[in-house]
Amino acid sequence: MDTRSLLRQHNIHPRKGLGQHFLVNEDVLADIAGAAHLCPNDVVVEVGPGVGSLTVVMARQAGHILAVEIDRDLVAKLQQVLAAYDNVRVIQQDILELHLEEELAKLGGAAADGYKVVANLPYYITTPTLRYFFAQRQRPSLIVVTVQDEVAGRMVAAPPDMNFLAVLVQFYGQAEIVRRVPAGAFYPPPKVDSAVVRITLKPTLPLDDAQTRQFFRLVSAGFSQPRKQIHNPLAQNYGATRADMIAALRSSGIDEKRRAETLTVEDWLRVYHSLMR
Repeated sequence: MDTRSLLRQHNIHPRKGLGQHFLVNEDVLADIAGAAHLCPNDVVVEVGPGVGSLTVVMARQAGHILAVEIDRDLVAKLQQVLAAYDNVRVIQQDILELHLEEELAKLGGAAADGYKVVANLPYYITTPTLRYFFAQRQRPSLIVVTVQDEVAGRMVAAPPDMNFLAVLVQFYGQAEIVRRVPAGAFYPPPKVDSAVVRITLKPTLPLDDAQTRQFFRLVSAGFSQPRKQIHNPLAQNYGATRADMIAALRSSGIDEKRRAETLTVEDWLRVYHSLMR
């Protein structure tokens, strides 16, 4: 049964306040599942399953699915749709408040080798959701998200068009745009097109947790005034003197007159290490 039929059968009306736009294009649903490279041993955390259209596609390919839905009214109907799939568990919760480690532990050893994340995200929670998963003690091996097309472009940006989100995503993994999704693929259609982004997470990171928090405080300071020469916002918002900041930039091989948009993740790491000496 297609998504439009499910919506009619269960009398489901999208809630604007939750940013609900249900994906109704079956080709796009198949492509999202395909982008996750699912196999029978996989554990998938799906954020915002909606009426379960993508959940059903993935349930036929993956071992276990945790479908996390914030809309309490939608959950009861979602459970009816998914009743035939004993490898799916629906959790009524805001993903940003979910104790993920506890939920994964309930699967026994199924998640011992990791898990994947698939999400058709409301646009307004894209960055918080990514930060939530990046901050987990057990991070996913793969994230596939459908986001606003402009946001997808920001995630995969390169110098001279870098931004905070690009540094965040590329610090933790390698991002690529899998496909574009026209607004007409959703009901109701949003005002902008979307894109499917796949992030393959790095197995190890160059900094520990405490260092990572400090690193992103530095990056955040750098992008606080992105159009200014990099030494100005860093000196004003990071807490180092202008002289120390210029010295750190120069010792990192970075001209202090450059702007934040021109720095790669590796550039930021060099600056961070220079400041920590």
